[in-house]
Amino acid sequence: MTSVGEHIQHTNKAICENISQLGDRRGILSQNILAQLRNLVEGTAVLLCTGSAEAEYDYERIKEGLEFIRAKGQYGFLGRFHKHLQTSASHYTVDGDSSERLMLKYYDYLLQIRTLLKKSCGVDVLSNLESFPLDLDPSLREYHEKIAERIESLRLAGADEENPERYYIHGIRPFSVEGKTYYEVTFYRAINRVGKFDRMIAFTDIKMTDDYSAMLTLHRDAIYVLGHDLPITIISGWRVSIRPCEFDNFARLLGITIKTSVEWAEYQKLMEYLTKGSGNLLDLMDMSDHEYGKARACCMSPRSKPQIFSVLDEARRVIRSGCGGSTMLRFLMLHMRNEVLRSQYDPNSCPHLSKLNLKYGCIPFDDMPFCSSPVGHNVKYGDLVESLGVAGRDHELLARRVKINVENHGILRVMQNS
Repeated sequence: MTSVGEHIQHTNKAICENISQLGDRRGILSQNILAQLRNLVEGTAVLLCTGSAEAEYDYERIKEGLEFIRAKGQYGFLGRFHKHLQTSASHYTVDGDSSERLMLKYYDYLLQIRTLLKKSCGVDVLSNLESFPLDLDPSLREYHEKIAERIESLRLAGADEENPERYYIHGIRPFSVEGKTYYEVTFYRAINRVGKFDRMIAFTDIKMTDDYSAMLTLHRDAIYVLGHDLPITIISGWRVSIRPCEFDNFARLLGITIKTSVEWAEYQKLMEYLTKGSGNLLDLMDMSDHEYGKARACCMSPRSKPQIFSVLDEARRVIRSGCGGSTMLRFLMLHMRNEVLRSQYDPNSCPHLSKLNLKYGCIPFDDMPFCSSPVGHNVKYGDLVESLGVAGRDHELLARRVKINVENHGILRVMQNS
């Protein structure tokens, strides 16, 4: 029987050799790496769970390892990554994303796995990950090198303190310069209604998440590239800062009335917890009672009455019971967007959704989220995978595939391996 240490090293060898040999063929390289990622994540989970590289690697250990990482908040990113990779077990390619796009999306997860295995287990993996061709355009390399220089100069000089403002992060794209990872961040002001022309782009070396609104400290700068001075924006500070109105409107769905303040110690400590752990509120829902109690205690003063955590406690009760409305709550907690939260609210409780204050129009999504939508909102497939997973939803994936084929391609037939 193979040990988990051997399994991880075999998987690591396959990935590194592909990067070395196929660096100029990103399409094939991406396909080959994607085929190994689930093995790497499951091996990492087993190693973290057992604490021994000599432990046997088998189905039961994998099952225990996955349960372990989902119960531990600090390993939340591994659980989320595994949910995305589980879609490969389906016979249906739901969104038709290319292997290259998926690898660009998963690249940052691989950086986190490498760091985690080194710090927690003393295991070196993915030594040549930076050789993966993130940029195929030579002109972009010069552009990114100049940006990296300005980021490093700003950090070394010590940026002047500026007032941060709250933004939603639309997307994060990594790029590598001399073995160090930087990020191109697309963001917009944290208000209810914005258009695509309201989006801005900035650059940073800070590892951040895009789940919730955040306070960003921005600095204006410029680079000289291709014979021109180009203005750029650098992010020198980031911290999670969920809008108080989003907590208030989420609480209304549970029949709870609060008026959240950013001055509350409970709010500040919860935001600090989410920032330092790079996690999200769903991690609190999925962790064990013991771990949840520890996280709750970290964010609560001994004598204070819970406000936000009274809401999270009730949400956790509904979600862990798996009763009506739990699917909707999980989805809403992934991003906590105010406009989406408000659209689901009904002042009258819904008996089909555990008497939550949700509209009757939420019932189809709560029952079959992969082939329906919340009220007034179109859902990204990746958000469904991350918040809900695909286990036991083959019938929904098939229905979604049929719907996409009919609406986008005018065909009804679905090939089993398409």
